[in-house]
Amino acid sequence: MSKTATPEQKRYHHGDLKQALLDETARILREEGESALSLRRLASSLGVSRTAPYNHFENKEALLSAVAEEGFGRFEKAMRSVRRRHRNSSGGQFFRALVHAYIKFALNNQEYYDLMFSSRSWHAGKATENLAATARQTLRKDIDRLRRAQEEGRISQDVDV
Repeated sequence: MSKTATPEQKRYHHGDLKQALLDETARILREEGESALSLRRLASSLGVSRTAPYNHFENKEALLSAVAEEGFGRFEKAMRSVRRRHRNSSGGQFFRALVHAYIKFALNNQEYYDLMFSSRSWHAGKATENLAATARQTLRKDIDRLRRAQEEGRISQDVDV
């Protein structure tokens, strides 16, 4: 004899709920801002129980940190693409391309960029350890590249890296 699923159990079959939560969070941040975001609202938007998001994120701050981590991944991918396309460019052209890509990322991905660089999580010390490690790793690579470029004479030693 098989049990009939409750309505709540039927709604939970969402595939990758964690990624759906991240995507819906990014959408809400982009369209309405952080003040419009709550785990309860996310659950409702995705048709899952109010407690389902807590299976993936301890609280709203953990969710926002995860979205910021995703942002750093997207940022790194965008910058890697520019580095690949401009690897044979002169130093000045190469770094201008990187700066343009950085600005383009910031303008086109504001929901991620704001969390990555100016979120209350950073100021309140609530960023997760994973987010801090991801940010350090991503930014450390860029700093190391700038220092190498200085050593190779491709950019001025006067640039503070």
